[in-house]
Amino acid sequence: MKRIFLPFLVLIMIIIAGCSESADTDEDGNKVIKLGLVDPLSGPGAVFGVPQQEAIHMAVDEINEEGIIINDETYKFELLEEDNQADPTEAINAVNKLIDRDGVDFILGGASSPPTVAIAETFGDEQTVFAFGYAAQKEVTTQGNKNTFRTRAPSEYLGGSTGAFAYENGDKKVAYVGQSDDTYTSFFEQFKDTYLDMGGEVVAEEKFSLDDRDMKTQLTTAINKDPDALVVPGYVEQAAFVYKQARELGFDGNIYGFTGGTEEQYLEIVSPEVMEGIYDVRPEEIPEESERKESNIDFFENYKKLYGDSSGSVGLYAYDQVYTLKNAIEESQSLEPNDVMEAMANLTVPDEVTLNYYEIEGKMFDENGQAYTPNVALVWKGEKWETAERLPSDPEKFSKIMSEESNNN
Repeated sequence: MKRIFLPFLVLIMIIIAGCSESADTDEDGNKVIKLGLVDPLSGPGAVFGVPQQEAIHMAVDEINEEGIIINDETYKFELLEEDNQADPTEAINAVNKLIDRDGVDFILGGASSPPTVAIAETFGDEQTVFAFGYAAQKEVTTQGNKNTFRTRAPSEYLGGSTGAFAYENGDKKVAYVGQSDDTYTSFFEQFKDTYLDMGGEVVAEEKFSLDDRDMKTQLTTAINKDPDALVVPGYVEQAAFVYKQARELGFDGNIYGFTGGTEEQYLEIVSPEVMEGIYDVRPEEIPEESERKESNIDFFENYKKLYGDSSGSVGLYAYDQVYTLKNAIEESQSLEPNDVMEAMANLTVPDEVTLNYYEIEGKMFDENGQAYTPNVALVWKGEKWETAERLPSDPEKFSKIMSEESNNN
């Protein structure tokens, strides 16, 4: 995909208009580093985009209290925000605007996969640093880009672990009732590879779209094949309707979701009774107490004070990206994007990040710009998620798989 440029005359007018004001100071006279945020802030994708936006606000405000030190001068982050509505074209237009009109060299976001993949495919040669969070489609970091970094591991990294977990949990036959997006279908392909190798059987594969709310037709087909369990990857709202309708149809087996949904998000649609015993697999967002960092505890406490709920887990990856970017800027002592890219690529895990990242060859990001955390299965008990089991994770092996795909692009 080629980069889409603003029309020439419009671009000249924008440049001329922008020359009348400083790009380096804010209205209070502070030296600033402009950050762009491109995320779904409205529509169905906002369930991920808004918590990520809020977490980025938290990190920016915290960092700005002391500032970013470059060559003995103090800078503050200035955040410019664009709503991509989870649409790839809107995302490309938003990035073009931030780079060409607003002069932004550092762009955050990436809560939803389709627009994030579009950005990675379009702007890989741009002298702009992209620090992405929650989007889980592997193609975000298999383009061979040197300017793209992501804190959340791809969905496939969880798929195989979940297949082994379901089989070892006693479920020998499963039916897939999942969202049709690539993020979720690729998760299930990895699930299936591991699950079938262990001796499991997949009796049905049914899909629903982002706009669907009535999945009874797909569920009836799947349940009639007599599975031990359902595998339900998808957005929170859609998955909640699948859970509710599956129980209404009399299915009482295990359900394995891959959604990242919080208690508040689910309880807007279904009762605790419906959720009881349902699993959700995800990267480990709230480690066991003995392994939790103070920064992780502080994040959730501060998020709840500011926003009143616990949906901030979606935003952990973007929150951590703000701090990794801050550390890379200070490490490079430069605002030149190429210098910051090099510092990001060689960064060890900063103290301020909230999650327990594996280091690959002593670095936070592998050669593809990809970071890795442990995998975990949660189970719903009472009115909340609890840790059921930490799942197998092999970041070095998966990093090599990602590198092979990057080399083929």
